[in-house]
Amino acid sequence: MRIAGMMRVIGDAVSADLLYPGRYLTISDRAEQARHALEGMGPDWPGRLQGFTILGAGWNLGCGSSREQAATALQAAGIRLVVARSTSRLFFRNCINNGLPIIACETLGAALHDNSWLDADLALGTADYAGQSYRFPPLRETLLDILRDGGLLPRTSRTRHRSVGLDPHLRGGGDQDVGQDPRYVPKKPKTLAEKILSRAAGKAVAAHDIVDVAPDRCFTVDDTIGTIIRYHREAGVTRLPMPEHIGIFCDHYAPADSAEHASDHSAGRRYASVHGIANFFEVGQGISHQICVERGLVRPGELVFNSDSHTTTLGAVGCFGTGLGALETAYVWATGRIWLRVPPTIRIRLEGQLAPAVDAKDACLALLKTHGAMLATYCAIEFAGPGAEQLDIASRMTLCNMGVELGAKTAFFAADAITEAHYRALGITINVDAARPDQGATYARDISLDLSAIEPLVACPHTVDNVQSVHRQQGVAINQAFLGSCTNGRLEDLRAAAKILAGRRVAPGVRMLVTPASSWVLEAALREGLIQTMLAAGATLTTPGCGACAGLHLGVLGDGEVCIASSSRNFQGRMGNANAAIYLASPATTAASAVNGYITDPRSL
Repeated sequence: MRIAGMMRVIGDAVSADLLYPGRYLTISDRAEQARHALEGMGPDWPGRLQGFTILGAGWNLGCGSSREQAATALQAAGIRLVVARSTSRLFFRNCINNGLPIIACETLGAALHDNSWLDADLALGTADYAGQSYRFPPLRETLLDILRDGGLLPRTSRTRHRSVGLDPHLRGGGDQDVGQDPRYVPKKPKTLAEKILSRAAGKAVAAHDIVDVAPDRCFTVDDTIGTIIRYHREAGVTRLPMPEHIGIFCDHYAPADSAEHASDHSAGRRYASVHGIANFFEVGQGISHQICVERGLVRPGELVFNSDSHTTTLGAVGCFGTGLGALETAYVWATGRIWLRVPPTIRIRLEGQLAPAVDAKDACLALLKTHGAMLATYCAIEFAGPGAEQLDIASRMTLCNMGVELGAKTAFFAADAITEAHYRALGITINVDAARPDQGATYARDISLDLSAIEPLVACPHTVDNVQSVHRQQGVAINQAFLGSCTNGRLEDLRAAAKILAGRRVAPGVRMLVTPASSWVLEAALREGLIQTMLAAGATLTTPGCGACAGLHLGVLGDGEVCIASSSRNFQGRMGNANAAIYLASPATTAASAVNGYITDPRSL
């Protein structure tokens, strides 16, 4: 497969929010999508793609959101090849699965310059550029076949009548334990990622293999359901083979703020009714990942997909959770299977204990500060060590959630007594061994983090790894404080904030938004008096869900405004305005800053 053409070059860490702003997610017409490609970088950028067929970029292209429009809008704008020094896993998959060729090559990416000619052969792994020849890892035949087909959509149409899905020997779910496939005999000790994917593939697999897997669950959120329905309609899909393993969550723009968003919700309700999808979670019930863990919808040792990048959160209970794009999700719903590359695993050993007013969010930021946002690109993370063993489920969820900000495909804690206690309280018996790595497994890298040495930290605009101590940023004025998201909207997070806010007031000129991660969290916080404390301090309570995090409806920032947030991303334009700035911090730091009106070390209050 050979592609040649003129190249337009953009910079490093161009996120999915910049490639395609979230306010356009309901647009299905590809020509209309093209008019918004790269619009997050500035209003003139869509026009700057005219006449170019290749897009060049630096490090970590497409980081952040799983929105596949970051790829399809470029494709609709005439881009036929993407070349970058490195890309996020989700952006790479969205390109391939939508039929857009992509190359990740450090040496070639470093040489790119604007308005230049490139000639590349993806099968051979060679490129001629600026009078020189470059080599890069050729695309595997599995991926080339998808590209030759024009993406997964034609395959969805061809395979829709097959009776496919999880093999009975492989299926978890319901009240069944997830156990070992009786046909699987390990040839060598396996990491947790290799162990779970071996079961899902029905054979022993190892890091770097590309395999066909059957997930235990495959969910979607409201900002994707309309696109999934459209793909099924185009492919002629009329029956879903495993509706009991599917779920739909109204969380990203809930309650709906526009007719377009409301129409997505109503379309999802109708689709669930027609296809017998019992797991439909209404507006106000909360964020998908939070609900999955707190209600026991997912179990240790399972493979779970969701059309949301922060599905890594599920690793807190020993589940292989990973995000997919809309077309991938539609394909899994129709066929029951999809390709995955088995990730090598980085083991992060946690030592010591967190100090007062320091929490798991600070630990995430410490990892980003030291190792950067590309530490685990296309890798899995296993959190281990004595420090990991004493962390509660909420803290584990925060660490696994932010694993994707480190580039990870998935992030885990091995199942243990804390995991068992969580499920026991739900009346569910689990198989702990299904979510433990084998002794002697091979890891790509080992890293240590001393929890006791961590201080309150903050990620400064506009990247998650631009991390400094709160002390160094003390005094930066804020306009908004956001407490919530799948990263830090749990009961434990509300407790930490309420402890700071008790007997105090939010500073004049500052608005503080509090968005519980679920209705259960809201109810529990009301019983404990936490909501009353925060309201008395002048905070504003919003509907359980994703809230202000993605800038899709609630809490959009104004020009020049500064927000400190307990959420996961601070990319330019992330909260709905490219002319605003976002600082990421723990719930305690967020609350302390709201009280003083500027970034504040919570230990000072």
